[in-house]
Amino acid sequence: MLSQTTLGIFSQSKTAQLKPKIQIRKANENDIKDIINIVNVTFPATYKDAKTKKPCFSQCDLDRICQDLEKDYRNILFNKLDNHHAIFVACDHEKSVGFAKITKDDKASFLDKLYVLPKFQGHNYGNLLLLACMKKSLFEFDSNQIRLEVWDGNAAGIRYYEKNQFHSTTITHAKITSEGVFKGIEMICEEAPAAYDKLLNYLHFKDSGNVITPVNERKW
Repeated sequence: MLSQTTLGIFSQSKTAQLKPKIQIRKANENDIKDIINIVNVTFPATYKDAKTKKPCFSQCDLDRICQDLEKDYRNILFNKLDNHHAIFVACDHEKSVGFAKITKDDKASFLDKLYVLPKFQGHNYGNLLLLACMKKSLFEFDSNQIRLEVWDGNAAGIRYYEKNQFHSTTITHAKITSEGVFKGIEMICEEAPAAYDKLLNYLHFKDSGNVITPVNERKW
């Protein structure tokens, strides 16, 4: 059963003292520096030519991306009345290791960003960030559909979203950088409530309203 109460913190049981503390929370102004650091690490690893392994953009492109993102996120986080965007950070022992951003839209919420540092990938940080964004879309944006854009060369990313009930559409977007042109594929999850429930069950979590907690201990 899905709860329609306010989104709270997702965290591991306090009894799991020997396991890393995983926490998903709403971002604040103090997180911007860490978010930019995550972008600087993850973007070159994600957006690269499948054959040459060369990044699809130069350092100059990356610097511009970070500047634009920092300006955008500062505007969102400093505007306490903004109810059209949400930014979440994933923390391990209070260290920021990933972030996600979702935006309210008329037709479907837009999952604008979801990135986790390579060292922490495969340990459910991305799943929990996606869970937070899904809950935001369902219960605060009142949207049962979520769309996103993924680089067509990011096979792992495409598989990940397909596993979470997103499917590719015929819509593509060309991205022009100093290194050339690469293509983004639009994907959509048309049944976000079902995808949310499925992800909760996979993680062995239950939604009790303000806090989403593990049903039982799970190896992270």
